[in-house]
Amino acid sequence: MIFDGTYIDKETKEALEAELGKPFGVISRFKQGGIGSHRMIIEKSSTGFSQIMDRATGTVYGSVELRPKGILIHFNVKNTRHSWSIPFFRIVFYRTDYFSIHSEGEFISFRKDRMLKRNKSFFDRLLIQRNEYIQQFQSPFD
Repeated sequence: MIFDGTYIDKETKEALEAELGKPFGVISRFKQGGIGSHRMIIEKSSTGFSQIMDRATGTVYGSVELRPKGILIHFNVKNTRHSWSIPFFRIVFYRTDYFSIHSEGEFISFRKDRMLKRNKSFFDRLLIQRNEYIQQFQSPFD
């Protein structure tokens, strides 16, 4: 779900919490060592984001927020904050010339630079949490 995250109304908040769970509390944030990545440069994106990204006049930065059942990718274009919610069972990561996050035919690719290296521990925690979430739904006979 891609939505305008500048001002979140009640219906959007309820839909987000149903899909990704409520945001982590303060104590959980400290125990995990943070739930957000540092901002990274978005190099390219899929056609589903073209209406949003075409309005950008300069560099577009994005960050990732961890939730109990998925992630939120936030990025700013002009004065509007856009967010993309992705449940854990739909996330696919690729590391090629870019670091890409894919879901349901859409993707956002981040530049591989020092900021991606700085976020390595965050993405390691994200993968661990994703695997733990997915394992609770797997059958022991698989």
